[in-house]
Amino acid sequence: MLVQTHGAVAALGMGILSPTVSTQLLSLAPASEHGRVSAAQGLAVSTGVAAQTALVGAVVAIRGASTDGATFAALMAVGATLALVATIAAPRTAALPGKVHQ
Repeated sequence: MLVQTHGAVAALGMGILSPTVSTQLLSLAPASEHGRVSAAQGLAVSTGVAAQTALVGAVVAIRGASTDGATFAALMAVGATLALVATIAAPRTAALPGKVHQ
């Protein structure tokens, strides 16, 4: 039950965050760049999901049946930490003054 609750919370967060990020990205890009910006966002999301899945899958494959809840939680914490680092680094990618297209 606890895993289902955490999954629901994570899904809710992704559902709220994804359209918000997309809207913000497109508001900062000129219309001629919307396709490229959308593609870059999709690539970034897909790459992040693939990397986290590969990491968790590799550890579970190596540890096998001895993978316990604490190990899995640690792996998820690594993913959360990477997301936090990306969030902290995000302001570095802000539009330059005078370059915002709306």
